[in-house]
Amino acid sequence: MSRTVIRTLAGAVLAATLLAGCSAHPGVAAVVGDRSISQSELQQTYAQLKPMLANSDPANLLSGLITAPDVVAAAEQNGVGVSDDDAVTLLNSIVTQQKLPAVSEWTPDAVLLARSQLAAQALQKLDQATSVFAALSKTLAAHDIQVNPQYGTWSGGQITSAPPAWIASSS
Repeated sequence: MSRTVIRTLAGAVLAATLLAGCSAHPGVAAVVGDRSISQSELQQTYAQLKPMLANSDPANLLSGLITAPDVVAAAEQNGVGVSDDDAVTLLNSIVTQQKLPAVSEWTPDAVLLARSQLAAQALQKLDQATSVFAALSKTLAAHDIQVNPQYGTWSGGQITSAPPAWIASSS
């Protein structure tokens, strides 16, 4: 085999290896334990919420989607749970306040994020808020959280770093 053919094959193998390393789960934005957050669900929710959110990007929403189920569960366990109806009311009130077009149906993830926001506010008002949030941090730290590098990396309870320059942005 000529050196040119070997170099071409080696380059193709290297490129395939690098591209395969972009995500162990194609089409998935993040995996939290046995729960997956798909890129399409994230993008749909981002598109729906973007008009309401200043200076936000899909990675910020993804951080929220990673933590939301645990925040909602903590609120329920501490007697301050919030319903989907409460979340939809919040979302609709923001739309009205910001004079945005009405939304006929919110994505499940948009509702989850709103529930999480309301739950976090309710938890902060508890006398034992410090210990509740400490326990919540431990719960999150115990999860095996994998984030598609397109959105950054999971560290310290959030997506903290920008993706490498060679990975295309998702926004």
